Amino acid sequence: MVRLRWLAQRLGVEKMILKKRTLITYFVSNPDAPFYRSETFRKVIGNIQAHPGKFKLREDQERLSLRSDRVETVSQAYRILELLN
Repeated sequence: MVRLRWLAQRLGVEKMILKKRTLITYFVSNPDAPFYRSETFRKVIGNIQAHPGKFKLREDQERLSLRSDRVETVSQAYRILELLN
């Protein structure tokens, strides 16, 4: 679990929920944050585009989230986030 949190932080994730076989990650809430202009964010977006059936990117109330379905364990969640790294 700790490794998952560390990886999520490196990817700019502020909040993460694993519930009902769905992993939802919420990126930095401030849309003007330097994170959104960083190489890390560009890499994350590129990796999302490289796996189109795996992720659903969405913006709600000025907050960017990423959803991945059929995630049943913390180990699976870690492997999913590794695809973004």
